[in-house]
Amino acid sequence: MADLKREEEIEIVVKNLSGLTALRRFANTQSFDWLEDVSNKLLTIISEKREEEELRRLELSEQEEKRLKALKYLEELGLDPETINVSVFDTEPKRKKKRKASTAPAKYRFTDPDTGKADTWTGIGRPKKGLQKLLEKGHELDEFLIQPELRNEENSPL
Repeated sequence: MADLKREEEIEIVVKNLSGLTALRRFANTQSFDWLEDVSNKLLTIISEKREEEELRRLELSEQEEKRLKALKYLEELGLDPETINVSVFDTEPKRKKKRKASTAPAKYRFTDPDTGKADTWTGIGRPKKGLQKLLEKGHELDEFLIQPELRNEENSPL
């Protein structure tokens, strides 16, 4: 076992001590006095572990009592236990979110007289400069409608 790491040694011992059959086989190879000596040592260790576990459980129950008492006190004060560890000075006022630009579909299509490139306008807000120049030259806005059937909607009686 000299070449094995400590964890590997422990793993082998645990594997062999966990099964009753393996323990019996091992016990058959040892003397009664040795087994009795190991038994007394194991009983001492078990007793110590039992005391440690009882003490740990007692501490946990006391801690849980204190926690519940603190929660009750917070509720009496009108504080939310979920937000108690956040300082009121740490919370920033909510800022208004910027509105995103409209994603309305284009309603008008025209050719910019300055650049000669085709451009579109949704009909919302100011007309683009190229469209404005065309309107100033005497063109009607309806001439640039993408869907001609929209021209008659405004004039149709309902």
